[in-house]
Amino acid sequence: MSQILLGKSDQDVFLLSMKNPGAITIGGAGCNANGEVSVYYGDAELVGTGPACRLDKVTLPKAGTYRIVVNPFNNTTGTYSIPTK
Repeated sequence: MSQILLGKSDQDVFLLSMKNPGAITIGGAGCNANGEVSVYYGDAELVGTGPACRLDKVTLPKAGTYRIVVNPFNNTTGTYSIPTK
């Protein structure tokens, strides 16, 4: 995931559709981000959260749509890059 946070209240939201339960790895080598990532199933069920570059493996327990929300620490703005696999 790569994007630019322009304003102090910005957050970015990425959608991920899963046909089956699974997992996603967030962060790790090559990560350049100063923020937190939260992963939600649907609108409100939190399934993982933590520092963007150290979140690691998040289990996605159900088929369906997940929201990956990137929030900057301390209202940081600028470009970030968070590896996923």
